[in-house]
Amino acid sequence: MNIAKNKKLPIFSFIINTGYDSDKKYLKHWEAVYCDGLSICHYDPLALNQRITELKKIVAPYLASMFTHYLKFKYNMVKNQHSKWSHCGYYALRFILLMLSG
Repeated sequence: MNIAKNKKLPIFSFIINTGYDSDKKYLKHWEAVYCDGLSICHYDPLALNQRITELKKIVAPYLASMFTHYLKFKYNMVKNQHSKWSHCGYYALRFILLMLSG
C-alpha cells in the first residue's frame, strides 16, 4: 500500500442506532463509526461489538468507491457504560468529538 503523505484522505463519522425495543417505542442503543482515511473505527459503549460483521457488509461498497487501499478495521474492547444506563448516545458522540479533535 503506497499512500502519498500529502494526499488528503476523506474523514467522516456517523452515529448508528441498533434498532427499537420490543414495544417499538424507544430506540435501543447508539454506536459510532469514525474513519480517518487509513482506518475505520467502530465504537460501542457497551463493548459488545455484535454488529461488526453486519457493519462491514453495509459500509464496504461505500468505502470501495472512496478508497483505493485497504482500511484497518478497529473496535473497542473496553466497556464505558453500564448495561442498565441509557447514556450510549452521549458516549457515541463523545467518541466522535474526541477522534475529530485528534
